[in-house]
Amino acid sequence: MPLIIYNPKSRNGHPQKKMKSFLKKTFKDGETPRIIDVTKEPDLPGILATWPVDDPVYLLGGDGTINHFVNQVFDQLPLPFPIILIPLGSGNDFSRTLKRTPTDTQPVYKMTTQDGPKYFVNGMGVGIDGVIGERVNQALKKTRLTYFIQTIKGLLTYTPQTVTVTTDTLTRSFDKTFLVVASSGQYFGSGMRISPNATWDDPGLDIIIVHAISRIKLLAIFLSIYVGGHLRFKKHVFHTQSQSLKIKLSQSSVAQTDGETWPNQTVVSVTMTEKKTAFRLAR
Repeated sequence: MPLIIYNPKSRNGHPQKKMKSFLKKTFKDGETPRIIDVTKEPDLPGILATWPVDDPVYLLGGDGTINHFVNQVFDQLPLPFPIILIPLGSGNDFSRTLKRTPTDTQPVYKMTTQDGPKYFVNGMGVGIDGVIGERVNQALKKTRLTYFIQTIKGLLTYTPQTVTVTTDTLTRSFDKTFLVVASSGQYFGSGMRISPNATWDDPGLDIIIVHAISRIKLLAIFLSIYVGGHLRFKKHVFHTQSQSLKIKLSQSSVAQTDGETWPNQTVVSVTMTEKKTAFRLAR
């Protein structure tokens, strides 16, 4: 019997309709899958612990759904079977990288704040991307256009700050910093290719820091992010790789993990875990 795990809140509640279409196309008459709401099922780890290895498990939703799932079942990872993704979210950035660079397993990272640990598989960030993510999550409709509009508003209004970053090999302060991103996947913000060199086969995170730049030039660079061209602006876009990261902010800001936001952060640390996931895109 197949298991379907879905998020009814994903993409403004549209998965209800999408799921019915998926069920009709995927399963034969008389084949009844078990359906679980990932936001309400308190014993998802227990269900997965006893689930037959040969019975397929589907996860329907976007980056937030994947993040919720990983945090809920973290102690059980790696699972003895793959999770088949049906990307139904508003961003679907994890799925974009998985389609571009398919892998059998993906590393799991931990972001630690004063609110405790948060686990992620695609990426985290602090600064303008956290603020934009917070605004998108509060929007009545979440579409690619919503991300674009909120990004433009953020670029025009966000106040950059001094950030001190510590990686495996250096400690450095950056003035007038707009964002610090650490990515295992290549995309964020609904299709922005923020880390074009990132790969899940590499144990390190791609670190991107945008700093010391005027708003006009930042807007120009922003357009190049969709094709990964922003890395050539080395004066304003710092890029390195590291297995760990510590970020100290001169004033509190919003952090995000896979699009889920955490406000009022001043110190954020990121480390690798020994856990892995095994997500696969449905064919």
